[in-house]
Amino acid sequence: MFSMPNTSIEIKQQVLWLNANICIDKKPIYWQTFIDSGVYFINDILNVRGEFYTFETLISTYGNVCSRLA
Repeated sequence: MFSMPNTSIEIKQQVLWLNANICIDKKPIYWQTFIDSGVYFINDILNVRGEFYTFETLISTYGNVCSRLA
């Protein structure tokens, strides 16, 4: 049975893709380019301080997985 993550460790271990807790416009996300690059879990896009990677760090770590919007 599914249970909501309660601790920071449980949150970091959550799968990013098709996760009902991680949505854009109320829809779970799925980005194949990230999956192909080995990005599966929240922890995969966090630095050692638990902060989300910058765009530059994402690109240097996983390659050209996304484009910058702005």
